[in-house]
Amino acid sequence: MPGFSSIPYASPAALAAELERDGANICAFMVEPIQGELCSDHDDVRPDMMVLGKVLSGDVLPVAVVLADDKVMLTVRLGQHGSTYGGNPLGCKVATTGLEVLREEKLAENTQVRGRQLREGMDRLRAEGCLGILAVRGRGLGLLDAIVIEDDGAENRAWDMCLARHAG
Repeated sequence: MPGFSSIPYASPAALAAELERDGANICAFMVEPIQGELCSDHDDVRPDMMVLGKVLSGDVLPVAVVLADDKVMLTVRLGQHGSTYGGNPLGCKVATTGLEVLREEKLAENTQVRGRQLREGMDRLRAEGCLGILAVRGRGLGLLDAIVIEDDGAENRAWDMCLARHAG
């Protein structure tokens, strides 16, 4: 993206170097959402501001929310903040209902259980010699994990591996 620098994943040293190199021209840095969740859930790093969208409505309506402490939010005055969908009563009700479902059905806890199940199953496949799986990575966030697959030049390597395992 023009005007942005990319910092490698999990590299505080690279971020520090970029801030040192061009700090006078940097007013903020954006963390890819998943990394932001990793930081706040697992590394005791708390963002000043977090934007959540889509999932609040179960992808039914366009809804987003900005989360921040009063220290940050109270600096925003009337007319300084705009929102495409702000003030939409239906959107707010749908988002509120979505949050209630998350809580009542314990979806966060369930994704952690299912995530462990997924990682254990993938690790078992790798240990059994499933060709091409080099590593399985996850940090307990649930179902968002990485499976590192050997790059052997085949165009559809991951797809072919899934089909072969399913057929076998």
